[in-house]
Amino acid sequence: MPRSLTSRPADLAYVVFLVLHLFASLLIDGQAFYPASLVPQALKSVRSDYLRDSRDPLLGNALHPRYAWFTLCLVAEMVVQVPAFIAGAYGLIRDDARFYPIIIAYASWATLSTAECMVTVLFGDERKQLSHDNLRFLLSSYGPFTIIPAIMLVDFIIRTSSILGSTQVAEKNKMVLKQKLGESRKLSN
Repeated sequence: MPRSLTSRPADLAYVVFLVLHLFASLLIDGQAFYPASLVPQALKSVRSDYLRDSRDPLLGNALHPRYAWFTLCLVAEMVVQVPAFIAGAYGLIRDDARFYPIIIAYASWATLSTAECMVTVLFGDERKQLSHDNLRFLLSSYGPFTIIPAIMLVDFIIRTSSILGSTQVAEKNKMVLKQKLGESRKLSN
């Protein structure tokens, strides 16, 4: 019987995060690919305010050849992560462990790709263009999208390992029981 989402505070927090990440991806990051005429002015303003305050060298140059790796990250975000947000939130709401591998895949990619962005703005040539305020703003923007998926990654690897370990123990016990039943049948014959 599935447990209610409210009885699983970590899962509830993960669902909220996945839904927020879904909206951030579709409404902000996705603008790199949408025709400008289809993006509502309010969303354009949110993105331009973010770029003004952060001077984010990556999102501001999302399709520039120098940042081809970042373009790939954005494509993967739209093609892989967006479906994973939906599937992961659905699986967590239903308390269905079959979705754990999807969450692990998402969390792996999100942690590494966002960490790569943080390293670029902290240690790359881009750092020279940023004030302390820009850097603080960028790190507060990128940080949660690195740290929370990293926590999810560790959590769901532990959960999955526990399930697999329980399955292996059950299989071993089943084999021992079959052997004992076979031995007792031989003795009774």
